[in-house]
Order: sequence, then C-alpha cells, then structure tokens
Amino acid sequence: MQIDGTVNGDVRCAEVTIGRGATVSGHVECDTVHVHGTVTGEIRARSVSLSASARVTGDILHEELSIEAGAYMEGQLLRRDAQQSRLNLVVGEGG
Repeated sequence: MQIDGTVNGDVRCAEVTIGRGATVSGHVECDTVHVHGTVTGEIRARSVSLSASARVTGDILHEELSIEAGAYMEGQLLRRDAQQSRLNLVVGEGG
C-alpha cells in the first residue's frame, strides 16, 4: 500500500510506504513499514525503515529497524524477537 495523503485512523496491511508528504495519525501494524512522511502513533512491524525525511512520534515495536541520518523519532524503540512475535501465549495463574 502507498499512502500519499492524510490518514486519520489505523493502518493494517502487509506492506506500507508512507510518502514524503503523507501524514498518518493512528497505529500502523504491518509486516513491513517504510516511512518517508509523518506518523503520529505506534508502529508495529517486522521490518521498519525511516528515511531522512521521516517524522515519527510514538513507539516502534520491530524485529528489524533502519534509520537514515536526519530522521526524527520521539518515542521508544522496542525490539521483539522473531520467535516471540509469532507466539501468542496466555499465562494463567496456577491454582
């Protein structure tokens, strides 16, 4: 998916490229995310790349991350293991 305008809401897809003039206000959850524009909200993806023109305000949960010099990032960078992200475990109290 290519976003070149404004999105007020969440984005969920396999791969997204957020264009240089684009703005996303909401969570982005995809396998691969390329940011050239602005994202305000959490990004969850296996692979995230921020270009020099990227502006991200929010946490990024990732397995792979690349950030070009000049990119703006305000939030936490949280690395998750590939194996952990594929498991959905619920731990209950023993009793």
